[in-house]
Amino acid sequence: MALSSNREVKFYTSQELIEIAVDDDVNIYKGAFVGVNSSTGYARPLTAGDDFLGVAYKQADNTVTGHTAGGINVRLHQSIDIIHTLSGVSATDIGSVVYASDDGTLTLTSTDNTRIGRIVAIEGTDMARVRCQPIAST
Repeated sequence: MALSSNREVKFYTSQELIEIAVDDDVNIYKGAFVGVNSSTGYARPLTAGDDFLGVAYKQADNTVTGHTAGGINVRLHQSIDIIHTLSGVSATDIGSVVYASDDGTLTLTSTDNTRIGRIVAIEGTDMARVRCQPIAST
């Protein structure tokens, strides 16, 4: 039924940062695109085809002595805008979907890559503002 007065609605703000368990024997660098390893369910430096989890807020090195899958967490930015190199981008690309081919490379090519988000602005030659949209927000 349509409202005829104000009402209170329960809501929850999404977290700016989220922590996800890290795969065994991987090092996730600060600023890396992070994906989920579909065979283990743990976070790792994004590999083309992974589901996108977010951008690493700080390094998470799970290669030190005694490392185990899930032994440490990585802290991630999720729904944020980033300024990133994107070769050949122009004003006509605003609104286009952006993909990652690894933990540090963005592309407009969808084939075999991972969807990261959309271009919301052009910041300069080969530089785009990308609104990140991890799997939790799509």
